[in-house]
Amino acid sequence: MKALLAIIVLSVFTLSVYAQTERTIFYHSVTKSDTTRIKWMESKTENGRRVTITIGSQITIIDSDRDYVTTGCHITDRTAGTDVSISLSSGKYILRGTFRNKACYLERQSAGRLWVQNISYSVGHLVRQKGNFEYECFRPDNLEFSEMQASDKGMTSFRDEKVRDIKISPSGLKAAFWSCHYYLDDGWNYVAYRGVNGGPGTPETIMYRIR
Repeated sequence: MKALLAIIVLSVFTLSVYAQTERTIFYHSVTKSDTTRIKWMESKTENGRRVTITIGSQITIIDSDRDYVTTGCHITDRTAGTDVSISLSSGKYILRGTFRNKACYLERQSAGRLWVQNISYSVGHLVRQKGNFEYECFRPDNLEFSEMQASDKGMTSFRDEKVRDIKISPSGLKAAFWSCHYYLDDGWNYVAYRGVNGGPGTPETIMYRIR
């Protein structure tokens, strides 16, 4: 009986601790009159953490280490016919699966930068620990490989809130042609985004955390 009671208490304690390691955050992404709801589900894992990002029918699962550097990614979108896994081993990325109803397999050599598949999730921790940094990622909408950089621009205001401004732009000469801004609260948590996600004439997109 004592052994059974100990098992029950341990199970309840384990579930309680696990529940405390999970959180869900919602964001609104607004482009002109179009509003999209974005859901983050974050949990701790044995080797770091996992975040599941749901945008409409697209679900992206990103595993990262304790330093918020990506270790694996899985993108699915049943409506678009997409089910792609991305891994990194010995300096080489491997993408495999189905993208827009077509089988895909791609190998790509890493440029040696950090792999940060979702910069909004990782940027606060990385800037706080490393300062300005360079990273690489794949765009989930077209799987294009990008080499990027993050720069801390100090404090500013967004929607009457004092925030830290992190400028994101391509590495090298491309930085002169495009950039966007991620905003962090005083706890270095991502709270908002401002940028243009397209060519000339594309309306600005603003994303913000729902309180």
